[in-house]
Amino acid sequence: MNLVDPLWAIPAAIYAGYLSYIFAMGVYRAWLAKRLGGLHCILLLPVVVVLIAADVLANAVVGTLVFVDLPRQWLLSTRLALYHSEPQYGWRYALAGWICDHVLDPFDPTGDHC
Repeated sequence: MNLVDPLWAIPAAIYAGYLSYIFAMGVYRAWLAKRLGGLHCILLLPVVVVLIAADVLANAVVGTLVFVDLPRQWLLSTRLALYHSEPQYGWRYALAGWICDHVLDPFDPTGDHC
């Protein structure tokens, strides 16, 4: 198995993105609970910047491949929210709904990520 092989790169990137999302939601949960102080914010700032950049990249690459549509939004979650909001998007509506409801919402502190 060559880890650079594109057949492994895409699923590995999706999995890494999912783990990053779970981490980000943990940070967000602590932020909402007002449990983060100044030192936490300083230490987490570089990570948050990298995660936002990774989200933009994931939207541009993985989102485009999965939804067969060029992005009109910066973030993948914004794209999912758009597709999930209108049944006119057909199969994209159904797929975005499944991703939001079963993959993302369980880890979002609000319970409604999209």
